[in-house]
Amino acid sequence: MKLTGSNTWLLSLAALSTLAACSDSASKLDTGGEMYIDTCSLGCNRGIDNDGDILDVTCQVTAISRNQEIAVVFASAVDMSKVTSQSFRVIDTATGGVPTGTFVLDPANDHRLIYRPSLTFDSLGNPIYGFDTDTTYQVRIKGEQGTGQMGLGPFIESVGGRTNQSALDCSVRTDTTIVDQVPGAPVFTALVDTIDPGTGGVLTGQDADGAVDVSQDTSIDFTFLDVMNPATLANPSTGLAPYITIQVDPDGDLGTSSDRVDVFGTFDLDIDLELLVTHLSFTSFQPLPSSGSDPSNPRLVVVNLPPGVLDLAGNSLDDFDGDGAAGGTFSFAVEAVPFGAFELRDEFSSTTPGPNDFGQDASRSCAGMLSVDNNLVRGVGGGSGRLGELILSPNETVVLVTDNSSGAGATFPLTNHPADILGNNNETVIEVTDGVFEFASVYVPNGASITFQGENPARLFSRGPITVEEGGVIDVSGGAAPNHDGVLMHSQQTTSFVGEGGPFAGDGGIGGDRHDTQDLNLQIAGGTENPGAITAGLPGEGVGQFANLGGGRGGVQYPATYPTGIATQIQLEDLTFSTGCASDQVGGTGGGGAYAIDGLPGIAVAETDISTSPAGVENAGPATAGGDSTGIFDANGLARTLTPDEGPGGVNFPHGFLRGGSGGGGGGNHPMNTHSNSTGGDSDCWDSNMYTIDEWYDHSGASGGGGGGVIQATSGTRLSLSGEIKSVGGQGGTAITGGFASPGGGGSGGGVLLQAVDISILDQPGRVNVDGGEGGASQWVGELSGLPSTGGKGSPGIVRIEDFFDALDVGELAASITPFDSNDPNSPDILSAGGGAYDQPATFRDGYLPNAFTGSVSCWRVPDGNFFEMSFDADSDDPVSGDPSLMAWNADVIFAPNPAAPATTVTVAYRGFDPLGDNPFGVSLESHYGNTMNHDFDGDGNPDGTAPITIRFQGARTFKDLDNPCTVDLIGPDSPINQGSLTPWVSHPAELNDFDPKPNMVRYTVVYDATQISMHNVQAIDNLIIKGALD
Repeated sequence: MKLTGSNTWLLSLAALSTLAACSDSASKLDTGGEMYIDTCSLGCNRGIDNDGDILDVTCQVTAISRNQEIAVVFASAVDMSKVTSQSFRVIDTATGGVPTGTFVLDPANDHRLIYRPSLTFDSLGNPIYGFDTDTTYQVRIKGEQGTGQMGLGPFIESVGGRTNQSALDCSVRTDTTIVDQVPGAPVFTALVDTIDPGTGGVLTGQDADGAVDVSQDTSIDFTFLDVMNPATLANPSTGLAPYITIQVDPDGDLGTSSDRVDVFGTFDLDIDLELLVTHLSFTSFQPLPSSGSDPSNPRLVVVNLPPGVLDLAGNSLDDFDGDGAAGGTFSFAVEAVPFGAFELRDEFSSTTPGPNDFGQDASRSCAGMLSVDNNLVRGVGGGSGRLGELILSPNETVVLVTDNSSGAGATFPLTNHPADILGNNNETVIEVTDGVFEFASVYVPNGASITFQGENPARLFSRGPITVEEGGVIDVSGGAAPNHDGVLMHSQQTTSFVGEGGPFAGDGGIGGDRHDTQDLNLQIAGGTENPGAITAGLPGEGVGQFANLGGGRGGVQYPATYPTGIATQIQLEDLTFSTGCASDQVGGTGGGGAYAIDGLPGIAVAETDISTSPAGVENAGPATAGGDSTGIFDANGLARTLTPDEGPGGVNFPHGFLRGGSGGGGGGNHPMNTHSNSTGGDSDCWDSNMYTIDEWYDHSGASGGGGGGVIQATSGTRLSLSGEIKSVGGQGGTAITGGFASPGGGGSGGGVLLQAVDISILDQPGRVNVDGGEGGASQWVGELSGLPSTGGKGSPGIVRIEDFFDALDVGELAASITPFDSNDPNSPDILSAGGGAYDQPATFRDGYLPNAFTGSVSCWRVPDGNFFEMSFDADSDDPVSGDPSLMAWNADVIFAPNPAAPATTVTVAYRGFDPLGDNPFGVSLESHYGNTMNHDFDGDGNPDGTAPITIRFQGARTFKDLDNPCTVDLIGPDSPINQGSLTPWVSHPAELNDFDPKPNMVRYTVVYDATQISMHNVQAIDNLIIKGALD
């Protein structure tokens, strides 16, 4: 935005001051007479009386607007060199500050001096006035005959050198009003350039309303005969208009607006404060679209200036289109430009596979595919990409549920993420209930996180890159057991009181319950009736949710036998000052869960190690063993690879060895603080014949932490990890402050399987964290050790990293893994690495194999020319048996007639049938195989359920030239796509014609499914063609 002029208003606007500056001394020539104040815009008295005596000047006006000028008329012409902020003072009486403003001599009257408060604008175009709201200002002009300080200089002088004699001293207070420099509603003109139909020359400055043959390269130039409020026209920083809209009406019917498409561009603003005129110019990012091929219904550009467009005084535009509302709409037609047919062809330029370029065609976003020998072959894993991009914003958290245990799985598209679903029958919603998430790409920036929850393993696939920036997190950790008070029975718990395992990991074991006190007298003493109570802590759930497979052991009830009545039958300690005797016995704590190694044991500690009565007996329950890792691993070492394709239940085991960790054990019950009515001080605490239990306490145990979950993160290109992937075991339950619960054991770490063609992990500790959870702790400590009772720490989990080129060095990777043992830098119990084709099993088998899918998406394709929309051809012959050359879209398939000899291939059209060609099926390959991408494939090897290759198309509208058609943001502030114009993926480009408005760019995706035996026949595709017309 520009401000032109010297911040001066037109002379004629002087009459808009609160009081007109009028004088009987109207001469504009200095006569050499006296210099005094004649009048002012604040209602001043004259500075001289009829006898020629000089008078002090006061003001009748005390309230002014924030942008109001203060004009003073002198008896003689003013020498501007003598006008300063000292000779003409305007001061904020509260702060002593001086408002910003300027002194101007009226060009039509050199006796008239004007103080003009400044007018500036902030970065959003909002006006900033020199005068503040509700502020009192003192206005002073010193005079040589003034009283006191007012008689001391400096003074304003006349051009003849005479000193001002009369002093002015006034106070004014601003209100919230703004003076309207140009009274009434603003008026404007809008001009465009047109094309002379006779000569083809450009006619500049033509009225835009109703214009025809407008140049595609025109700007739209508005001139407002007023000082407008810039904030209502355009943001000076961004060039965007908050209210004015410019749209294309595709059918030219101004009675309907639902089909209109926004025209994006920038607004440039220039305010001339001298002439009180505002200029606004709009330039579109792309040339304006042609009026189309139908001259009877030309496409129109529609410009709307709504009531929100205001001048500085808050006046809206007049109702210039007669619709009864301020502002209005006008339209014009752009010149007609003929366009013809188009043919988009992709020949899949060849590159050589290697560790740096992954064999991808650099001209396309060929995620998950290899372009070899000028055709597109099956790539290396990454999944189908059917859920679209998962691009997180900074500090965004996404929670993905891997099952439907709560009634629903994860539903896509996610809120505030693009609707980019790839499926069958133009699906727009996909619900994932099996834990398999197939994205086009994954990006987790600083502060953002993806958390997986649920019973199934978390399987994160991306046909493109998976990038976790430093500060970003992917988390499948186990849950911590809540702190426990030891008072409530299990039946009284209202929330979960175990640490829940992460995806496909074991939950923590439940702590021991309150004792079932059946004796009435014991109940009176504080016991509870709790039939069926299990007072020992339960073991944690095992690895992969298998019972007894590595779960931490539960702590025992201690002592093993509780009294059946109030007769004292427990170990007691003398209390201080001989006030009685009480128990210091504590139950066993939970053991840590096992995975990579055994879990650590839980250690119980009593406040006093040995009892007084009877003497010499341990007060602490026995140590509790951690989980046993024996049996978790197979003899062939496959379990440490976390392979999902083979497992302990055989080749058809649902999740194979892709298993999360185990839970920690729960703490046991104990009677700490149970009290006897003995007076203490001697050895009679144990004498049941003399004393009884007068206060009974027993405490339920805290639960174990959940095992860390398991995640398989597989990219068809690159996995770049600078942030964190966490599968940490949950902490065991801890006694609350003042509570006496025995603590639970920590859950083990889980499993992290990383697979990509190329893997890059920041050389920094903790990039992959599979540490075991800490055991919980008691609030009491031993009298000698000073240590609390603690649950056992969980074992570390397992990390497996696989790349395609077998270029990984375990020794280099290990330092980025937590835990890391510098004494054993390769950490073989925790970390292993490998290379090769991780993307598919050795044999085809039943069940859905997401790692057998791989996909590629093209860059966005935009034909040449300044067209408005693309129309896609329908097939001119039967796609099952017709001429392949008459298909509206087609592709060549590199086909191996004998799967046992894949190197011997022929080229067959995918759509249509050439009876003289090499297609062995008698119908098109599309018809023979179908075009269905089936995620519930029954695995029988037949082609009727799912196709070995599927191709889909997607359209969108862009409002500007694409910087890079291969890296286009689908949503967000940087996206060049018109909001709402992204279509679903369709099976035929002609289906894109059904969307209104039609796309002006298109892309396609190819998905290979290797679970099909017929995949052995389909080797690659080439020469993909899309046909249509531009308008």
